[in-house]
Amino acid sequence: MEDYYYYHGKPISLKVNEEYVNLLLDTAYVKSDALPAFCKEYNIEAKTKLDKDGLFKVRLNQRTDYGQSIEKLRTDSRIKKVLPYFERGNGADPIGTSHYFYVQLKEIFPSGFEEANAVSYSMKEFDLEALHEVSERLGVRIVKEIPYMPDWYMLSIEGSEFQTAVDAANCFYETGQFEEIDTAFMFNFRAGSVNDPYYYDQWGLNNPQNPGYDINVEGAWAITT
Repeated sequence: MEDYYYYHGKPISLKVNEEYVNLLLDTAYVKSDALPAFCKEYNIEAKTKLDKDGLFKVRLNQRTDYGQSIEKLRTDSRIKKVLPYFERGNGADPIGTSHYFYVQLKEIFPSGFEEANAVSYSMKEFDLEALHEVSERLGVRIVKEIPYMPDWYMLSIEGSEFQTAVDAANCFYETGQFEEIDTAFMFNFRAGSVNDPYYYDQWGLNNPQNPGYDINVEGAWAITT
């Protein structure tokens, strides 16, 4: 089955990168100091440190079939999720995924209002009931409402039957009960890629906490400067 994600309501094809994956570990069983031994066990190379959620990036053994490697990792009870990377083309680094994704709620118009622009933002109501119903039915956890954006929520596939957050985001969108989704692709915002010490405070350029509210400037730089 072809991989894809939705962007402004249209499915966009994805090509899996077979060199890297993100692993979400159960930190009750694998601590940071145990990572070298864990990676040696699977003949994989850790490319990042274990973060607070137990997520880290690894390079797979290129002499082993990608599909077989993924299936073997998924049988390990210490690994909660094996999360893919996708190609970007034009020589750009692949983009990773995590166990998180974002959902934008549909607006509920107050009685007497038929047009969305007839209601101020502070008066708008959003279909939170749909989020709870679908999340519970699919076993997905609601993590939090995005600050200052009452129509956007962060969700996690940890503990669900979904293998990837991309699949989960697509499933939510295809219910028709949500305005938009964001797969929360993890672009490689490398330290030192710009010489402005306040770059990461400029949310208009890079705003990973509020998806869709920046211009993804580093993604553009991967194509041209």
